[in-house]
Amino acid sequence: MRLRRRALSALLTFCLVTGLGAPAMADSTTQRKKQVDAAIAQLKASLGETSAQLSAAIVALASAKASLAEAEAGVRSARAALAVAQARDDAMVAQLSAALADEARAQRQMDAINAKISSAQVTVDAIANAAYRSGGGDFGQLAVALQASSPQQFTDRIVLYQTAMQASDNIIRELQVSRADQRQAQATLAAQRARVAAMRAQSAALVRQKAALSRQAQAGEARVRELVTARQQAARDVAAQKAAEQSRLAQAIEQSKVLARQIAAEMARQEALRASRGGGRAFLPTGSLAWPAPGPISDGAGYRVNPFTGSPSCHAGVDIAAGYGAPIVAAASGVVVATVYTAWDGYTTVIDNGGGMTTWYAHQPGYLVHVGQWVARGQVIGRVGASGYATGPHLHFGVALSGVPYDPMGWFGGPRRTIQSMCPNGPEAVM
Repeated sequence: MRLRRRALSALLTFCLVTGLGAPAMADSTTQRKKQVDAAIAQLKASLGETSAQLSAAIVALASAKASLAEAEAGVRSARAALAVAQARDDAMVAQLSAALADEARAQRQMDAINAKISSAQVTVDAIANAAYRSGGGDFGQLAVALQASSPQQFTDRIVLYQTAMQASDNIIRELQVSRADQRQAQATLAAQRARVAAMRAQSAALVRQKAALSRQAQAGEARVRELVTARQQAARDVAAQKAAEQSRLAQAIEQSKVLARQIAAEMARQEALRASRGGGRAFLPTGSLAWPAPGPISDGAGYRVNPFTGSPSCHAGVDIAAGYGAPIVAAASGVVVATVYTAWDGYTTVIDNGGGMTTWYAHQPGYLVHVGQWVARGQVIGRVGASGYATGPHLHFGVALSGVPYDPMGWFGGPRRTIQSMCPNGPEAVM
């Protein structure tokens, strides 16, 4: 920025001091040319730096926007997957809880069966021991009866013995049924435990999946925050660059106004000097101009939205669409009073056409004429280029009368009107 300010200051000071080289000042052309070349070199270096920075900021902004959309999509995907995993985990917890309850019931059933079997086993063992001690079978029954001390006791003992044997048979049958129930309960319990183990493994896998998805979502959110910061920084960079360009545009506008006033004053002085001497160069009248480049108008004079700043502006001339390198001719005869480079118009040639008229030709790739040179109407004075701020090769052609910019089409069949009258907000943004 300091380099740009020094270059603009040097160029502006040069313009103010020299009056941009009317013919009477041709003896200092070489020294002035050196000063202009030095200022142009500084401007070129500064403009190259600014263009690179602006391009980098725009690329960073576009990249941040693209990456931000991708990261946000990744976060949404991770969160959706996490929600699915969480729902599955919730369902698994409920299923596992039910399975554990089933396992607990199966265990209680198994415990009850085992207790019943144990009790039956004790009774069977007692009966078996008693039968063994009495001889067993019918002999045991007879031995018990023979030990009776009376017929009634004999009969009672026979009945009691038979009742005991029948109870023993019932217990044994129940024991057999209980053992079958035990085997079934064991199988049910084993299956339930296997189901619970599988559910626990699945639940553990879901917990790991949720943890991974949570980390992914957190990383994505962190990336989004980083990208938002980067996007905001890129936007600030672009805004700062735009502000700098608008400031430079304002300087260029003021420089153009100063140039116009200086040129008009010098033209008036030269006209007065020629009139006092009774002669001088013959200047063409202001109503006769040649079309300066082979091409149609691509942008007219007056109000427009500036293609670079995006802000309303006032176009102080017309843009003529022509191929790169196409010849530019002098619209009218006159003296070259300036070959100047500005940030906005690039390489520009200014011609004093006499009668208070000035014409200028901007965005050239370089110069074909020099300050103080007399040029004839229709003579090639430059080439079409795209220096300065240009969306493509074209000629910016302007006309001024006594330093006041006019619509050039007033000399080609259109109404002759000032640029100021064509802009609703005045000429503050003339370019």
